[in-house]
Amino acid sequence: MYSLNSHRTKSASKGQPYRRHAPLFGLVIATLFIFIPVATTQAAYLIEIDTDGADDGVLTFNSDFAFGGDTTTAAQSVTSTAYGTTGGDSIFGGNGSNEPDTYVFTYTPADDADNLDIPPGTPLSPGRTAKGYPGGMPGVYRIWATWNFTQNVSGGLTHFTISTANAADVNVDIDQNDGGAGSGNEWIYLGEIEYSDEQSQIAVTQSATSNTFVSTRSYGVLIERKDSPPVFDFGDAPVPYPTLLADDGARHDNPGVLLGGGRDGEFDGHPSANADGDDKSGIDDETGINFEGALIACTSVQVRVNINGLGNDQTAPLNAWVDFNVDGDWEDAGEQIFTDEPVSNGDNNLHIDVPCFVTTGTSFARFRISNTFRLPPHGEAPDGEVEDYPVRLQDPPDGVFKDSFESGIQ
Repeated sequence: MYSLNSHRTKSASKGQPYRRHAPLFGLVIATLFIFIPVATTQAAYLIEIDTDGADDGVLTFNSDFAFGGDTTTAAQSVTSTAYGTTGGDSIFGGNGSNEPDTYVFTYTPADDADNLDIPPGTPLSPGRTAKGYPGGMPGVYRIWATWNFTQNVSGGLTHFTISTANAADVNVDIDQNDGGAGSGNEWIYLGEIEYSDEQSQIAVTQSATSNTFVSTRSYGVLIERKDSPPVFDFGDAPVPYPTLLADDGARHDNPGVLLGGGRDGEFDGHPSANADGDDKSGIDDETGINFEGALIACTSVQVRVNINGLGNDQTAPLNAWVDFNVDGDWEDAGEQIFTDEPVSNGDNNLHIDVPCFVTTGTSFARFRISNTFRLPPHGEAPDGEVEDYPVRLQDPPDGVFKDSFESGIQ
């Protein structure tokens, strides 16, 4: 048991501005979110204040940890032995002057890859076990905190606030001494919050309610996704193409047949100027289509379509469109380049008959694979995948007459 007589020295220095500590080193463990919602090898995000893995009185601060308010330092203490911890130092605060100590932990799902393997069903706190779902995307997240075993926090209750954009703050007060919410050396459940803005963070702020000598203790926090990953695959063509759910954007449910080698799941489409928003969210799954070059008016251009997920001798219908007049839709006559084109596993070498009248410049193509026939460029499909691509439209070769009436595109 830890006592006041065994505390490590604290260089109390307050009155400095908020400061985030740069990490001594940064090791990012990359994970891929594969669509099928099963447990992955990494399924939670652990923020340990001290990252050196040694209970040695030397703090190597995590880049996801910062002091808040007027707090600029803390004393080192012994480690926590909660599940997944690596043995670094914990800290405690309070020096009897100025404001109570404040600690801030930040998690950015879009940037911070899961870094802790917790098998589904692992007990974390009474009545709660690990889900095993990967993070890195919108959803409901559960948050725990841990500290070393203690009976000498003398500042009263410790206050925790969980916050993120577009959600109400979650506030909880905890007695960190033995006999309160927990005795330390275990994960103490703080609450859950819905994360919806992929440009934002989830912040966990811990603060003492008074400023006594040992006003609060902390080792780190654990953040785990509560709900299963989304099942729909969306496109990423820019506005005004039908990409977002609100615009009845193209979306596919269960994977089944695939364009390329894999796909991820999203809550909504990712419209982007270069049709690469889906590539940058989850895994880069837009690998099914390879154009041989620009789409030149009045010519036939080869495109290679890679298919996976079908059985031997099985085919599936491919539907695809190019916005040849660059008006922001795929609804004009002549813009559907493939209608229920049968394709099979592996590379399928197809040809696009480019009309003689096109609006030159950058436009966009959409490809949809499914076991459903006659898919439009929008709406829901029960299986398969959608992929959007930028394409370059060029004038016909010299000597070829360009006639808008021949193309049927007005």
